[in-house]
Amino acid sequence: MTEKLTQAEMEEKEAEREDLLENETDLLNSLLEAHNYKQEKHQKIDIIRDGKRYFSFSVKGIDDETQEAIRKKYTSIEGKGRKQQQKFDGVGFSNSLIYNATIDEDKQKLWNNKELRKQLDVLSPADVVGAVLLSGEKDRVGEVIHELSGFNDDYDDPDVDPDLDLAKN
Repeated sequence: MTEKLTQAEMEEKEAEREDLLENETDLLNSLLEAHNYKQEKHQKIDIIRDGKRYFSFSVKGIDDETQEAIRKKYTSIEGKGRKQQQKFDGVGFSNSLIYNATIDEDKQKLWNNKELRKQLDVLSPADVVGAVLLSGEKDRVGEVIHELSGFNDDYDDPDVDPDLDLAKN
């Protein structure tokens, strides 16, 4: 037995379908905006010591794959059998994290500068980071990178409604 829909019921179903498509389009647009925000958001870092500004560079957040690749690169296993231990090179990780999070334009001017590497007598661009920045500076830059990557406990974005529920781990 087939059921015939009235004109009003058909119009209601069409309106529901249009609402669903509109919501889907809104969701898609929001997801694309979130992706673009992640790609474009960066923060300028000024290196200031004793009131003197030495230089500036900008960093962006990094994705999971990049962070994991850096972590693996600076983690090794030493020893054999039951005496195996994982060793983590925190300094190398920090230098590489900052290098990878630096925006391309600044990366080319600063860390990839061959003349600077030659004068500092270092091999890699990440080594330039280690030679130029102080330990505390690297810690502060790392905190900025982690914030830009979404690892902040206190979400304080003026563009977002404070009553909005945010995803928490």
